[in-house]
Amino acid sequence: MTQEAHTPEPWSVERRRFENVILHSKGDGYNNRVARTTEWSSASPPRATSTEANANARRIVACVNALAGIQIEAIESGVVAELVEA
Repeated sequence: MTQEAHTPEPWSVERRRFENVILHSKGDGYNNRVARTTEWSSASPPRATSTEANANARRIVACVNALAGIQIEAIESGVVAELVEA
């Protein structure tokens, strides 16, 4: 098994103008960004609405926090999915 190198939990999401910023618990509000989801449109599909971008950010945060402490290899191998199915 590998040492976990991702940003520690808990994560949270904060709406800022046209994006959802995914944050971790340490930092000063700017330097604790992990990722962001944005609403966008282009001349041709696909397009992400603000509702979809918000839902994506909330799902990412919920999954990361729910899986805290579980090794990435177990998640990738499907162990969690098998538990849910049981």
